[in-house]
Amino acid sequence: AVKVVLYTLTQADVDAGTKANTATVTGTPPSGPDVTGNDTENVSLPQDLEITIVKSVASYVDNDSTSSITQGDQVWYQFVVTNTGNVTQTGLTVTDDSFAIPVTCPVTTLAPTVSTTCTATSAYQVTSADGSAGAVSNTATAQAFFGATPIVDSDTLVTSVQIIGNAFISGQVRDDEDGDGNLGDNDAGLANVKIELDTGSCTLGSTCPVSLTNSSGNFFFPNILDGSYVLVETDPANYISTADSSPPNNNQIDVIISGGSSSFGNVFLDHANPASCSAPDPTNGFVVATNPANGATNVPLSTSTITVTFNQPMKTSGADNVLDPGKYELKNQANGREVTVTGVSYNPVTFVATLTIDTNDPDWQAGTLFNLTIKNIRNSCGTSQNNVVRSFTTQIQIAGRVTNDLDGKGIYGVTVTLAGGSCGGTCGTTTTDLNGDFAFYGFPAGIYSLTETDLPGYTSVSDSDGPNDNVIALTVVAGTNSNGHSFVDIPASCSAPTVLSSNPSNGQTGVTLGTTTLTVTFDQPMSTEGGGSVLDKGNFDNNIDNISLGGHVDITNVTYNPNTSTATLTIDTSDADWQAGSQYRLKIKDTLKNPCGTRMTGDVLVLFTTEAYITGVVQNSVDLKGLYGVPVELTGGACGVSCGTTTTDVNGIFTFNGFAPGSYTLQETNLPGFSGLVDSAPPDDDLIPFTLPVGSNSSGHFFRDTPSCIGGANFVVSTVPADGTTGVSLTTTTLTVTFNQPMITYGGGSVLDKGNFDNNIDNLTLGGDVPILQVNYDPQTYTATLIIDTTDKDWKPGSQFRLRVKDSIKNACDVRPAANADYFFTTDLIISGQVRNDVDADGDLNDLDSGISGVIINLSNGVCVVGSTCPTAESTSGGFFTFNAVPPGNYTLVETDPPGYASTNDSAGANDNQIPLTLAAGTNSIGHRFLDTPITSTISGQVRYDVDGDGNLNDPDPGLAGILLQLSDGVCTLGVDCTTAVTNSAGSYVFSAVPNGSYVIHETDPQNFVSTRESDGGNNNQISVTISGNSSTGNSFLDRIGNTFVPACAPLTTTGLAPIADSFIDEDNRNNNYGSSATLRVNGDNDDNQRERSLLKFDLSSIPSNATVTSANLYIYANDEASSSRHRIYRITTDWLEGTVTWNSPWTSSGGDVNQNIRYNYFTPNNDDCLFTLNVTYLVQLWVSNIYPNYGLMIWADNNDDNSIQYNSKEHGTVNRRPRLVITYTVP
Repeated sequence: AVKVVLYTLTQADVDAGTKANTATVTGTPPSGPDVTGNDTENVSLPQDLEITIVKSVASYVDNDSTSSITQGDQVWYQFVVTNTGNVTQTGLTVTDDSFAIPVTCPVTTLAPTVSTTCTATSAYQVTSADGSAGAVSNTATAQAFFGATPIVDSDTLVTSVQIIGNAFISGQVRDDEDGDGNLGDNDAGLANVKIELDTGSCTLGSTCPVSLTNSSGNFFFPNILDGSYVLVETDPANYISTADSSPPNNNQIDVIISGGSSSFGNVFLDHANPASCSAPDPTNGFVVATNPANGATNVPLSTSTITVTFNQPMKTSGADNVLDPGKYELKNQANGREVTVTGVSYNPVTFVATLTIDTNDPDWQAGTLFNLTIKNIRNSCGTSQNNVVRSFTTQIQIAGRVTNDLDGKGIYGVTVTLAGGSCGGTCGTTTTDLNGDFAFYGFPAGIYSLTETDLPGYTSVSDSDGPNDNVIALTVVAGTNSNGHSFVDIPASCSAPTVLSSNPSNGQTGVTLGTTTLTVTFDQPMSTEGGGSVLDKGNFDNNIDNISLGGHVDITNVTYNPNTSTATLTIDTSDADWQAGSQYRLKIKDTLKNPCGTRMTGDVLVLFTTEAYITGVVQNSVDLKGLYGVPVELTGGACGVSCGTTTTDVNGIFTFNGFAPGSYTLQETNLPGFSGLVDSAPPDDDLIPFTLPVGSNSSGHFFRDTPSCIGGANFVVSTVPADGTTGVSLTTTTLTVTFNQPMITYGGGSVLDKGNFDNNIDNLTLGGDVPILQVNYDPQTYTATLIIDTTDKDWKPGSQFRLRVKDSIKNACDVRPAANADYFFTTDLIISGQVRNDVDADGDLNDLDSGISGVIINLSNGVCVVGSTCPTAESTSGGFFTFNAVPPGNYTLVETDPPGYASTNDSAGANDNQIPLTLAAGTNSIGHRFLDTPITSTISGQVRYDVDGDGNLNDPDPGLAGILLQLSDGVCTLGVDCTTAVTNSAGSYVFSAVPNGSYVIHETDPQNFVSTRESDGGNNNQISVTISGNSSTGNSFLDRIGNTFVPACAPLTTTGLAPIADSFIDEDNRNNNYGSSATLRVNGDNDDNQRERSLLKFDLSSIPSNATVTSANLYIYANDEASSSRHRIYRITTDWLEGTVTWNSPWTSSGGDVNQNIRYNYFTPNNDDCLFTLNVTYLVQLWVSNIYPNYGLMIWADNNDDNSIQYNSKEHGTVNRRPRLVITYTVP
């Protein structure tokens, strides 16, 4: 008989690289005991270690308002990193080779296909050198790890920089600590100070250029034309001006730019306003808060910065200043040693100091209490504080090692799984590093287990907890690491290792030049440490030899998969000796050892041959230069007919790779305007027959073609946009020019040379020009495609542009046109504006409020329907919106307030969410503004468990978690689109950002509960609320458990979830464990100390946390006589193990830790030999939603109820009478 069982691979399986499965069969012979047999199959799983990074410009600060990146601008970069492999990657970092700017990533562990966006922590300031070069070029590198194996990818980004002018105005704002106004003092700079450049034609606080000082207090205005200017400083908060480099002291400096000369050394001095200084608090000094906060626990070990917020300006230079790392002491309280504070930065506007700590410091340890001492730092007025101490605790570590019993050294790549605790099931899986060490971080106190999966070729010897079962049971105590766990394994065989296979295999031919790795698989585990390590490139001779041509190709890296005993060798395919048609030798040396120290008996040689190539050139007979884009086809050989077609590159070169020896023919297809003249294999028939010999390439083939040319004043047939076109969209990025004959693609007259198109297109309306970035050419249609820089400041709407095809361009006969040819087109018009967040709700359009994204704006022409047929635009991250290609006419901009906001003003003044405008020909309509302010009103309350059922709202009843509330505005449909809230663990709920109006709060009673009262006096699960600029609080609902009932008897069943643990506890036998009992007992006899209570736990990890549980029924079989007892179901609050639980353990209170405030079912088991059906929907939903940890439920009887009831346990002999939990749920 054949039994097929399907198993779905998990990510943990792929990360492990193998899946082991053991099947056991049991048979019953005609006589005698049952017989059994088993077989284990190990399936190797391929592992793909790949990562990609894409670098881009996230945003930039346009200091000179040129709408392009120029000298002096600040550029913010972002990096999208994607796990493109199939294994889980950890330890993600991103670095940028050219800029000393740290990059942070929101996560450092990536599952397959998952992406994360990392960001630079500060902006890059474009330098004058960048401006001169016209570009900023740099490379970002992402690195993650799979175990100890690094995974790396890089991306180079070239950011164009517009060259506008060389003159600039710069200077510094300094902290005049002693307030003497002496510009010659060596005062420190003040960051984030606003400097405006008054050009004489701008409005301060609105349209004038702005520069914010950097961390050194420097400001910079680039690309300044000759003229007179005024630098205007806005004093930072809590500072007053003491001097300027251009008296009088009025926060202004006059500057004159003449002859293109720059102005620098402009200085403003500011002194802390004594009115902003106050005496330090005796306990807290000047410290308001820290992050991590005082008393914080479970702080991640990835934390690299600590912030300290002060209540006033702090001293930034001289003795006892806020920037001195020596003024901060971070001490490990377990060993008394310090963790190094490597640097400090300070924001004088927010009074926040940011401390960078060395997370590689050996004293930065898990599960450890740290004290941060902030020493006698002085405020800006010179007053010192006493030492201030703040404490926090790092996350807990569970760690150990897997070692080789033969030498006591670590074993690499062993899979270890952590389970238990609050996880319910598996908490996570890791693999040992090169030292055999493993670690898990960030798990709370609880009962856990570590399970080792032996590597193929190893067997277990011992575990640190006693029984050699590859499982270590452990208890994590709050605030304490659990380290020192040990698994000891031994190799199954110590015979000399041999090579099973390699890829490429020995003797393989036709290996592609795209091959970057070679693999070697051994017959047993190999050593990963010492001189015989499989990870040592030297044991593979450090390179592979090119036997055909001489030389060698370096092996750059070796990784090893201990699950398949496979070494992967990465080779340097950029090496000059990595050639086509060459035989290579890989030497696997006998210095390699297995974990027993046994060496291979001799070297193993693997020979393979790379693919051959066929190459040649197509030339212009006029000057023997290469012709671009000519189709060439290869036929014959093993292909039978066509082996493929390629086209020549800009040098006329064509190449075919990867073909076996044989007889072939090259066939050229002449380009339009050309005819064949001669081939390298006469006659001239556009055919070249040849033979490709074994182990060699075939090169030197050529075709020479003659052009057919036309003279004349102009070679151009047409352009796109056509000459005279209007309304050209600003999204246009390319222009095309089609000629009447073939054009050359090389030399000074090349159609690919931007200079032959004047390097740019001219803006005839406004002046200036737009650069042509690149030219492409299609020789089949004689068409040149010009890519233009649409980010250029001169690419403007409503402007006429000129494209010039110069008389320097040449046809394929080396002939120029008689004159330049000019073509004209006009771009379209736009309407644009911004939606702003009016934070102070004052309706002032001149406030520098930030933008609101995602707001919908309609453009009405008086005919279309708003919200239906009118054009719409959505505001960007800066709140900006734009309508392109709008014809002249009368329009109205109509805003729809975003959710949670209300309108305060618009640039038309009516504050009706409408701005009428007239769009005139040749002029854009821009600068329109809508102001909206956040709505802050809330509706809140609580759902409580009415313990005594009296409906008294003043009783201190406990809250009910996980209760659904809906807020109806009279328009929405309940259960469909009304706003919802769910109570937290305290039973509290809140609806945020509620606009003014009338509402009804609707409560949904949990299963087995009924309503007893609402705070408005009713009892109908509804509360009416009116919001008028205020918040509404104290809206409470009272619910109680329904009356006790006799549950129905259900048909026997095996469906649903079986318990993962069940037992009962006995007051009369307090230290006895009944985890293996076939029955579960419940007794309430309090007088005789004979109380018994039953415990059940189910694994719910397969149910998504966002699932809605529609029903959950506990089926439990009563096999004892019926009783009028009343049994309650409570939620257990402490984790327990089936094999160790007793009346006394592991509880904080004997008899079991439960939440007695809330009963989740209350029933009378008044039927015997009955499968009871008990509704526990509400309790299961709380577990699934992770509101409470799933430690199971407990059934107990009312006190003084001496009727003992027996239920069947999961160990009962009859399967369909065991406990079951049947759950139905839905997922959004």
